[in-house]
Formats: sequence, C-alpha cells, structure tokens
Amino acid sequence: MPTGSTRFNLPEPRIPVRLVTLKMNTSLNIRTFGILFLLVLLLSTLAYGVVGADCFIDSSNPPVVKSCPASTNNYRLNTRSAREINYIVIHTVQGSLGSAVNTFSSPNLGYPRSAHYTIGESGEVIKSVPARKIAWHAGTSPPGSGGTHQNKVLNENSIGIEHAGYVDDPNFPTEKQYRASAALTRYLCELYDIPIDREHIVGHEEIKSTKGDPGPNWNWNYYMDLAKHGSRKSPEKDVRVTEVLRPAEPNNFLAPGLLLLGAGLTVLSFVLSASG
Repeated sequence: MPTGSTRFNLPEPRIPVRLVTLKMNTSLNIRTFGILFLLVLLLSTLAYGVVGADCFIDSSNPPVVKSCPASTNNYRLNTRSAREINYIVIHTVQGSLGSAVNTFSSPNLGYPRSAHYTIGESGEVIKSVPARKIAWHAGTSPPGSGGTHQNKVLNENSIGIEHAGYVDDPNFPTEKQYRASAALTRYLCELYDIPIDREHIVGHEEIKSTKGDPGPNWNWNYYMDLAKHGSRKSPEKDVRVTEVLRPAEPNNFLAPGLLLLGAGLTVLSFVLSASG
C-alpha cells in the first residue's frame, strides 16, 4: 500500500466554446434589446405624449398637421357620416396657439369646448378633434344670433378651424395663417364635397354675433380666393396638408405596460449574464 498520498492529474471539465459564446451572445442580445427598447419608448413618449406629456408642437416646418388630441370630455365621441359635414366655421382664438391646444386637451373645463383644427401664426396646423367627430365650437341648437347662418350651421354639421391671435390685432391674421388655413379648408372641402363659397365657409360671428370672430381684420375676399384657386401641390404658393396618424385619445395603459416589458427584458438579461 502506498504510504503517501496519490495525486491524480485529471483534466478540468470544459464547457464547449460554442456553448459559452452562445450563452454570452444571447444574454448580451437580450440586454441590448431591452435597453434600446426602453430608450426608444421613452423618447417616443416624450415626443408624442403617449403617457400624458404635453403635446409636442413642431414649429420648424409648418404647416404639416400635427395631432394634439382634445380631451374626450370636450367633443362628442360618436362618428358622423361624411355627408353630414356641410360647413367650415372660421374662428379666432383670442389667445395663442398653445392656449387653444391646452384648453381643448383639458378634461376639467367650466364648459366643454373644442375645435377640430387650430392654425398658428407661423402656419402650424394642429389637429385636436378628428373631422368625423363633433367638436363643440358652433352651437348645438338654432337659432343663434348672427342673422346670416344662425339657423343652419351647428356643431353637428360643421368643422371648426381656430386661428391663434386677437380680433383687434391689426397684424392678425398673418400671411402664413391665411395660406395654411385656406389650404386646409380647400383640402376639407374636396374631401367632404363642400362647396367653396361663403354659404358654406362662414365666420363664427355669422352664427353668433356675440362672438365677433374672426373679426374685422379678416379679409374674406382674399381668403376665399386662396381657398378656391390655391394649389396644395405648390409649396411656394400654398401648403401641403398631411395628417399624422395618432389615436384620438392617449392610451393610459399601453405605455406603462410597454415600459414594464422593457424593464423586464433588461432584468432578464442581467440574470442570464450572472447565471452564465
């Protein structure tokens, strides 16, 4: 019997190189995907307000339409047919573009109100209510007090276009507002088969005289000429109207769920890397 200890030089167990590489790559891929997923989601929520952030208004390249949804408390949710849309109503905000957009998106107004679109002084076009929905901008039942269209134009059969500014401002409206608004009106009239005339494109004051908008500085002859004869295909003369496909109301459950999914993928990647 040997009196000393016997030492056996057994080879250490080795994990195949391909298996190690596969585990590391899988872990790193999941971790990278999770982190990128979180970054993209956070950037998108900041830009588009999915989780209730303020609406993002890009003034750098007006007047492409940007969507900044109104609160569902401020317009009627049922959808009307295209045949029911017969008028365009021109409004003046008596305030800024931001004040109008923020008002329409607030769910706790003293009395609900909204317009479908708002035109900024630089030609921005902000969409707050889908055209097929009924915004609250022109009244719900005749008669009004305007004398011209008081018995015909209501919320139910019209699209409302607000314009940032004040009726007594001599610089209102701006040239960019005229052109952006006229291009939008022309687009909507073509889309819903609305005649481009003063019987169907009216001022708020012609429905309710107490409103006084769009005001004495609004040049109807010039505006109607732009709406009738302008070309949306020529950017130097007019504007191109496009619409950003956005939900009518922010989804309050989708974004948190996606954030949790991204966080879960990130945690999973660290667990896999630690166990490997």
